[in-house]
Amino acid sequence: ANDVIDLATAVTGTNPFDDIDATALGVDTVSTNVTDNANALTTITAIDTAIATVSERRAAIGALTNRLDSTGQNLMNSIEN
Repeated sequence: ANDVIDLATAVTGTNPFDDIDATALGVDTVSTNVTDNANALTTITAIDTAIATVSERRAAIGALTNRLDSTGQNLMNSIEN
């Protein structure tokens, strides 16, 4: 009765909506002290990694959206025919 199909996980193997906050991305404790080279590099690396993760998740969500749109269109075509 309350069956749930997790399409995101079924299609991509992982849920792109999970763990996408600052803590999970590792930028919640990033230092804004970039007065020396070491701190600046650490901060830039953490932010670059977070950006890459968000980009991957957005791509997975976009692919899932495209698949759902395509399936909807195919169903509408079937209904018309």
